[in-house]
Amino acid sequence: MDFKIDRLLYTIFPFLPESQNFVEKNFNSIEDLVSGPRETIIRGKTLRRITNALLNHEIKEINKISDPILIKEELISYGLARLIVSCIKNPDIIKRLTRYESERAFFYLINEGQEETGSAANFKDFYSPLSRHIAHAIGIDIEGNRIQLVNYIDCTAPLHETRWNLVNRELKKGYVIISNVSHSDEKDELIELIKQRIQYILQKDLPKKVPSSLCQLFAEEINKTNILYQEISLQNFGEIEEGAFPPCIHALIESLTKGTNLTHAGRFALTTFLHNIGMNVNEIAELYSRSPDFDISKTMYQVEHITGRGGSGTEYNAPACPGMVTTALCVNRDKICEYVNHPLNYYKKKKYFLEKETGGKSKTMNPPFPPTQSSH
Repeated sequence: MDFKIDRLLYTIFPFLPESQNFVEKNFNSIEDLVSGPRETIIRGKTLRRITNALLNHEIKEINKISDPILIKEELISYGLARLIVSCIKNPDIIKRLTRYESERAFFYLINEGQEETGSAANFKDFYSPLSRHIAHAIGIDIEGNRIQLVNYIDCTAPLHETRWNLVNRELKKGYVIISNVSHSDEKDELIELIKQRIQYILQKDLPKKVPSSLCQLFAEEINKTNILYQEISLQNFGEIEEGAFPPCIHALIESLTKGTNLTHAGRFALTTFLHNIGMNVNEIAELYSRSPDFDISKTMYQVEHITGRGGSGTEYNAPACPGMVTTALCVNRDKICEYVNHPLNYYKKKKYFLEKETGGKSKTMNPPFPPTQSSH
């Protein structure tokens, strides 16, 4: 394509080859960065980028940057943010960062289109040079209203509406046709696909393999990110309420209470779930004291490893419902299970219902698990 992206847009679309080439020509090494005169500023921009992503910061405007030095710093902060979340290896943090970056890029793309047409009526009606350039770069034929099959499958995996299922799509010569139909209650298909495709591209190669020595250079930022994420998780889930646990988690706790050894998959699912809703390492380890093969040192090691407090530092998330089905841990399904795809989503929904029934008053058990009786 003949269109050349303006340097003013590099920081808005940092994933484009043009933006990456600019960094390569103007950047030596990360080691130089952390000892340079602008170190504090760049570290601050990096952490602010991650913080905005974790807090789901609403994007209201994006300013074009013209100063080459500032452009370089913004692009470096983008790269360092990806490096830091790669060191942390938490899938949810990675997802939040890539979603924020995709929404940021798409916010500008949509508004650029509005400025050009004077209306937000239909993104597909004007095909601005920039929109065509971005779509082409991410593998979408914006003028032909089509996307390659493999790209379509990748970027629609998170979309659960039946209209995205391949059986409901028109296929032509290896391409999926993008509908021209305007849906009053649904987002424009092209808009949704471009946004999803950008996020897929940003997320597909994360986490990257980062040497531990390099991660150590950003230990402070990593620690602050982990603390903020934990605070957000606690705010999302509130006080621990056993009555809201999904049937699969209740079953695992009941097995422990009866003195049954859990499988590795069962221990992993239970530990990650309890950690994700805010239970600390000691509380989780205490729960396992009911197991007949309980060993305090081994249990603490396993729990700390799974929760990111030891070993590689990787903080794992609880497996989703399909994973629980695969490991035969999905049991005693109820009505709420039909509407969720993750034990944590079940917990949120059930807790909301319980609090609504009690007028917003928590029915949290303290301690959260009775020492000798199973939880029903």
